[in-house]
Amino acid sequence: MMKRTIAFLTSLFTVFQFVSAQTSLDINVSVESACDGLSKGKAIVTGVRYDFESLYPSDSEKEKAKVAGSYYIDFEQKDKVITVLCSEAPKRFAITSLDDSIQSFWDVQTIASLPSLSRLSDLYGIRSAQEEDVMNYVSNLEKLGYTFDDPYLLSYLYSLLLKVFPNRKLDGFPYNMNIVIANDDSMNAYVFPNGTMIINTGLLANVHTEDELVAIMAHEIGHFAANHSLVNIQKQEQRANRAEAWAALATVLAAGTEVYMGSQGYYTGGAFTATTAVLSSAIVDSAMSQIGIEYSRTQESDADDMAVAALGLLGYDTNALSTVLSRMAELYNEEGNWAAYYLSGDHPSLNERIAKHGQPDLRRDHEFEKKVSFAVTNMAVSKYNLGRFAQALKYVDQNIENGVATDDDYLIKANCLMNLRNDKSSMSEALALIRKAKTINSENINILKAEILAAIRLEQFADAHQLILEYQDRLQDSMSLVEFGSPVYNSLSDEFDWSRRMGVKLAGW
Repeated sequence: MMKRTIAFLTSLFTVFQFVSAQTSLDINVSVESACDGLSKGKAIVTGVRYDFESLYPSDSEKEKAKVAGSYYIDFEQKDKVITVLCSEAPKRFAITSLDDSIQSFWDVQTIASLPSLSRLSDLYGIRSAQEEDVMNYVSNLEKLGYTFDDPYLLSYLYSLLLKVFPNRKLDGFPYNMNIVIANDDSMNAYVFPNGTMIINTGLLANVHTEDELVAIMAHEIGHFAANHSLVNIQKQEQRANRAEAWAALATVLAAGTEVYMGSQGYYTGGAFTATTAVLSSAIVDSAMSQIGIEYSRTQESDADDMAVAALGLLGYDTNALSTVLSRMAELYNEEGNWAAYYLSGDHPSLNERIAKHGQPDLRRDHEFEKKVSFAVTNMAVSKYNLGRFAQALKYVDQNIENGVATDDDYLIKANCLMNLRNDKSSMSEALALIRKAKTINSENINILKAEILAAIRLEQFADAHQLILEYQDRLQDSMSLVEFGSPVYNSLSDEFDWSRRMGVKLAGW
């Protein structure tokens, strides 16, 4: 308890230092009516600061503190500085950006959100608890194989994040935005109150231009800049409810791993193993609402509007949000998930959002698609393991068309052809794809097994017999490198038993 108290006081001191050093924000304000020393007309915001005395008010000041909220904004007008209580700001002036910079745009969103945060003293505790919870959550994602490791893609995402959101928010809290890629099939992204943005592989695999990806990132940044999660959390009176929600998330994660690992037909390619789980929307809506990430209709609409405005400021296609939402609709139709068009009665429908924010442009940028190709392969692996072979083909064909296919892509396509068709031409194509994969990565043992099966389908039994002998040697070599009795050893042992029996069968053909 003492350590936590010290940490809290240290962070409080850090915040105090930060907000005490005011710098000009250059935010233009249109004063609608004279108030608190401001004259009707124009003014410039020069800083946002806090009254720390009201964090711990005396009994006689409690009522006043409830109104004050501890946020104050400093203005310059006619060569003088005026301080205005932020809780009164929406009634007295309209905030707009003085320049066209993206930084000023997000500063405006943050300042405009301050009056909605009712008790500053709560925010320190909420931020601290959320930071700890999010760190534990991400740690669980990593332990259970729900994070996606692609250093290049992560670096690319950070380059976009810094373009869209150059600096941290102007609320004095020492949190920078950061990104985690989740191994999740759903076409989704979300952001926690501490600035951790989760971007799913399902989203990365289904956007086809940088504009579309930026549109989604800007939407989530809008939620973060406008403090939507914190506003929602403040409405929940008991911290215990949120603790239970995080515990429920951990339980769902573990259960999801067991279900996925219990399924049949794994593709365990060179870059992907049976220990890699796919989240598949394991984040339950009820738990997410408890941690402030179930947004209201107004909050979702505001985040959409912010995303479109940010796209315009950055020189991206302002129709991109409408486009990426249309991609979502296509995916929902493909999977028969029509309920996703309406997340809840409190949310705007998907078709409503598409129509509001421009004209969808479903063209593809092949250079962008190359940047997200590993996420596309990951999506193909997931769909293949779920038995959705036609969907898996769609993803690997994209990488093949763009000239960035890996051995996994070629092998998945070959396996899909063998599972979807039975004509000699398709089997010959599958065998050619397998041999193409073999030239890329001869160490991928799955390639050898697929080659055996393709040869059998083509009735090339002598070739299949030679291949299965080679397969047995490879399996024995692999077994010698792992611990006896381990799950991997047992899996290899079962595969060796199958190959031995299959060898006997082939010898008789």
